[in-house]
Amino acid sequence: MFELKGFFVSLISPFKDDYSLNINGFKEHVKRVIDSDLHGMVVAGTNGEFSSLSDEERKRLYKIAVDESMGNKIVICNIGCESTCETQKLATFCKEIGADGVMVTPPYFIFPNDDGIFQHYKSISEKVNIPIILFNIPYFGHPNLHSDLVHRLTEIKNIIGIKEANFSIYQMMDQIRFNGNKISILSGLGANVLPAMSVGAKGVITTWPEFIPEIAFRFYDLIEKGDLKGAREIHHKILPLARSIGDAPKIKAGFKMIGLPAGPPRPPLLPSTDKERELIRKALINLGVLKEQN
Repeated sequence: MFELKGFFVSLISPFKDDYSLNINGFKEHVKRVIDSDLHGMVVAGTNGEFSSLSDEERKRLYKIAVDESMGNKIVICNIGCESTCETQKLATFCKEIGADGVMVTPPYFIFPNDDGIFQHYKSISEKVNIPIILFNIPYFGHPNLHSDLVHRLTEIKNIIGIKEANFSIYQMMDQIRFNGNKISILSGLGANVLPAMSVGAKGVITTWPEFIPEIAFRFYDLIEKGDLKGAREIHHKILPLARSIGDAPKIKAGFKMIGLPAGPPRPPLLPSTDKERELIRKALINLGVLKEQN
C-alpha cells in the first residue's frame, strides 16, 4: 500500500486527427512524468476524456502507463463507471496489470443515495484487493461525497484517499478535519493547491504540473517545508495557467503550443476558442515555457 501524497499529473489522452488514440503521443506524456520529480500519474481521468473512451481504450492506456513506468512512478487508473459490475471489471484488470491503485467516482446520472454509494465502493473493495481513491467531482453530474459520507467510506478496506474536486473550500476543510487522520485528502482543483495544502491536504491531482514540472515540484517542496512566502510567490505565478486550462480542450491547446502531442478533443467537446488560446499563451509566456514570438 503506497502513501497517497504529492503532485500527481492527470494525463491527457492524445488523439490523432481522426480521433483515434495517439499511442506514441501518450507514451511521450508518460515519459515526461517519469523524467520529472513529480510523484505519479492518473490515467483516463477527467482531463483524459475518459467518458469518450471505450473500455478497451481505457485498458490499453492503463497498461501502457504501468509498463512504461516500470514501478518508477505511482500509476493510478481512473475506473469510474455507472455500473458497479463494470467498475469491478476494470478494477480487476488494473490489479492484474500491476497498477498501484484505482480512482473511482460515485456512479453518475442515476444518483444513488448514500447507502447505495457506500455499497458501490464496498462491493469493489470486496471484489478486488487494490488501493482505492475516491473521486469527488459533483459539478460533473456526480453525487457529492460529503464529509459525513466519506467518514463512513473510510471504514471500507482499501480506501486510502480522496481527490476532492468540490469547489467549496469549506468542504475541503471538513474532509481534512473529519477524515484526514484516516485517509489522504488531495485537491482536485489545480488553482487551489496552496489553500488546500495549507489546511492539511496532502497534494493535488491535476494537469498543470506537467507543463512546468520543475516549478511544480519546487512549489510542493516549499509548501512541505512551511515556506508559505515562497509558496505564495509561485502560487500567484502559476494561477493564470491553472485557471486558463480548466478542461481537456484548453489543456490540449496548451500542449500543442509547447510542442507536445495532443490532437483534438473528442466530440461533443470542441477545440478551444481563439480567446481561450490567447489566455493560455500569455500564461505560458509568463512562466517562461513559451517564447513571446510563438
